[in-house]
Amino acid sequence: MLQAWYDQQKEAFSGLQKFQTAQSTANEGADYETMQGYLKTQQENRTKGLTGTDEFRAYTEYFDRWGLDTVAAWDRNKEKVQRYLTEDFSGMRHFFDDLVTNGLAEKNGDAYNLDIENVKDAAE
Repeated sequence: MLQAWYDQQKEAFSGLQKFQTAQSTANEGADYETMQGYLKTQQENRTKGLTGTDEFRAYTEYFDRWGLDTVAAWDRNKEKVQRYLTEDFSGMRHFFDDLVTNGLAEKNGDAYNLDIENVKDAAE
C-alpha cells in the first residue's frame, strides 16, 4: 500500500516537473514572435530618434545584407522587414514568393520547393 501511494506521489510530481519544464522552454514560433516584438520597438525607437542604442544597431545589422547598423541601413530595410514579420502567415508567404521571384524556389500549388543553401543569404 505504501508503494502504491509513493508511485502516485511520484507520478503527480512528474506531471508538475513536466509543467515547469514547459513553462521554461520556448514554444514553436517563439523566435518569430520575438522578432515581431523587436520590430515594434525598433519602429518606436526610430520615430523617437533613439537610433544609437545597442539594440537598435544590432536589430538593424541583423536585417542588413551588408551587416550595416546605421539609420540609413534601417531606413533601407524596414519595408522588407515589415513585409516579412507580419502577425499572420502572409509574411512568410511574401518571403517565399520573393524567393520564387528571384529564382531561389519554385511554387508547386501551396508548397514551395527551395533551391537555396542558406536562408539568410537568400533573404538578401
